[in-house]
Amino acid sequence: MRKQLTAFAIPPERKTGTFSLLASLGFALLGQTLFALSATNGAGYEEISEWLARVGDNASPLPGILSYLAAIFFLLRGLKQLGTPLLPASAPQTASPALAQPARMGFWFSSLGLALFAAYQLSLPGAQERHSNGYPILAVWILSLGLFLYHQVNLPTPRTLLDLWRKHKKEILALLLLLLLAFSLRLLDLELHPYPMNNDEGEVGKSALCFLRGECNNFFDIGWAHRPRLAFLPYLPGVAWFGNASALSVRVGSALLGGLAVLFTALFAREAFGRAAGWVAGILLSALPYHLHFSRTGVDNIVDSLTSALLLWLTYRAVQRGERTFYLAAGIIAGLCFYTYPGSRLSAGLALLFLLYVSLFRRGFLRANTTNLLMAGIAFFLTLAPLLGSYTINTNDFNGRLNMVGIVESGYLQSQTEATGRPAVYIVARQFALSFLPFVATGAPANFFNSPRPYFSFGSAILLLLGIGLVLARLREERAFLVLAWFIAPILFGSALTISAPSSQRMLGATPAAVILAAISLVSLTKALQSLNQAAKVAAPALLLLFLLLNGVVELKYYFGEYRSGNYYADLSNEIVYESRTYISDLGKNGIFYMVGAPVTYVVFGNFGYFSPDTPKFDFNEISPAFVSQVPTGKNILFVATPSREADLRQIAAQLPGGEWITVPRRSFPQEILFFAYQIRRQP
Repeated sequence: MRKQLTAFAIPPERKTGTFSLLASLGFALLGQTLFALSATNGAGYEEISEWLARVGDNASPLPGILSYLAAIFFLLRGLKQLGTPLLPASAPQTASPALAQPARMGFWFSSLGLALFAAYQLSLPGAQERHSNGYPILAVWILSLGLFLYHQVNLPTPRTLLDLWRKHKKEILALLLLLLLAFSLRLLDLELHPYPMNNDEGEVGKSALCFLRGECNNFFDIGWAHRPRLAFLPYLPGVAWFGNASALSVRVGSALLGGLAVLFTALFAREAFGRAAGWVAGILLSALPYHLHFSRTGVDNIVDSLTSALLLWLTYRAVQRGERTFYLAAGIIAGLCFYTYPGSRLSAGLALLFLLYVSLFRRGFLRANTTNLLMAGIAFFLTLAPLLGSYTINTNDFNGRLNMVGIVESGYLQSQTEATGRPAVYIVARQFALSFLPFVATGAPANFFNSPRPYFSFGSAILLLLGIGLVLARLREERAFLVLAWFIAPILFGSALTISAPSSQRMLGATPAAVILAAISLVSLTKALQSLNQAAKVAAPALLLLFLLLNGVVELKYYFGEYRSGNYYADLSNEIVYESRTYISDLGKNGIFYMVGAPVTYVVFGNFGYFSPDTPKFDFNEISPAFVSQVPTGKNILFVATPSREADLRQIAAQLPGGEWITVPRRSFPQEILFFAYQIRRQP
């Protein structure tokens, strides 16, 4: 009995450290509670100059911030007193298969020449028309990369791959299960949640459909929203397989990108902070509502989380192991970042920043890796070359989106400094506060999410903020510097320096880093708990698993429960377009569709063009006998009107008798009318 009690006793030399850990958790709980009680989406919560004055009104984040500073202080003190490292140890490096470096000369100039040839062809005036069949240019680009890689890399033999499988079979199977979990959560009831499909998803679907219909064959041309057309290739398989009749076909592409982001987040965390941190980060990201949501909408901004996790994993692995294969892969992925959502360019910037950091602070790194870095740079150039050629005749498109939404480029910063009398640095700091607080304190209104709750749950928000404190304390470590920069960069450049902060759709590149920060603190706390006594050593892993289970339940219950039933994503205009698709598709090429929707809905909206690309569509908003008389005879006609335009539609019906009047209720609010339709069938 005495031995059993001894197992629960805390040795005297560990009592001070135990007290510090308890104090840290206490202050963290207090800080998060203060955030929850004071948080508001109203004006002023982000006004840094008013934080002190508004403490008495319980409308300031300052008390919560101060509590967290105390929590971080006691956490650092407690871990030191218990002899627990602040950051989990990185995973032991396993030797990669030994591959003989190929001695194949002559392909350097060939690959560079082919890439430059493709870039030149795409830079000539009229390239879009001359390369209406762009498959030869695509083939030249792929060949240039293939020849270069043929010169640099030997592929592993089947025997080598079999040996790798035998050594790591259990871990590979576990990663596949994690990937399956991530995919399952992102594919569950995908068509109707989130509801409805928004019109930007329709634009992405139209871009994929353009490939399938043979109308877009210049893969390096610039398409919708200043994006290269290659950005929409991940959405092509879903549209090809499921057709263009529902949201599912477009959203499958995002679900696959989001699921892969979970995998590579786990791989990076495993490489940099150990196996436990890898599993924790992967599990947290798989169920994070913020990441789940954008993995389930057919807009390609979710790719930022994949490109950042994949590229930084490859870069970190290359730096740690010095293997050329990873340098080459990182160079190619960095180049591909410029072909997709503009936020992915940050991933390439972060990889370069990390390489510069390592070059400055790791003695001998440049000397040992000059050739590897050169090869990565060549791979990057070969990947990017055709797009650079295309941008020479589309110069306004390279920064087209930034020119529209950047606070400097759009004039927002200047107007705010004039309106408020505040210096520019204050405006940027306020924007950063607006962008950061939704991770842990405030909701995320508007911008494709509309969540009244922070991105992170109560418990995971605590871990995130404690994790930030841990990496700040070890900022000289390469891995700590990288993960903190990874977290801050999308918040700063994706939201704080753009209009309409917090821009949820532009900060997705920060989500892998955010869950890694949370995983770091959870694993460090677990290891500290294990050091207390024998009973804690056994209980700590179970408590970690219990937290992950309970947190997952909370996160999934919110996203698939409250968030869905609360209809936070609901939008009348998008819903009208989505629910009218079946009526419009019946018209086909020989029918005509008229939208009586101003100022809510117009036929230029993307979903109309995606669901019924061949049906003639017109806005019909000036209702008069003269206009109605111009409606052609001999064709099937469909009029759709918003509820506020019912009287106009009834006037049309009176002038064109013999049609069918249709009333369509809202799916989530059946007591409300979504739209009225008037259908005239003139052909069998």
